[in-house]
Amino acid sequence: MQNILFSVRRKDLAVEKPEYLTEEHLRYLDQLRESGVTNMFGAAPFVLLQFPDLSEQQAKQVLIYWMQTFGDRHPRRE
Repeated sequence: MQNILFSVRRKDLAVEKPEYLTEEHLRYLDQLRESGVTNMFGAAPFVLLQFPDLSEQQAKQVLIYWMQTFGDRHPRRE
């Protein structure tokens, strides 16, 4: 059997923005990343502390959205 490899461009994958997510959430995560306080894979508790109105699941979804869209919001400069 032949293995077939293919690549999927990130832009081909739709990333749905949660309705409760705000630009403030994204700016906070950008600042948290820049601070180096935590590995961003473990940032959900920080989101919960900063935004206590979010549930744990919502905080995780905010973080996932931030990760999935980071490259689009911060394109590499060459």
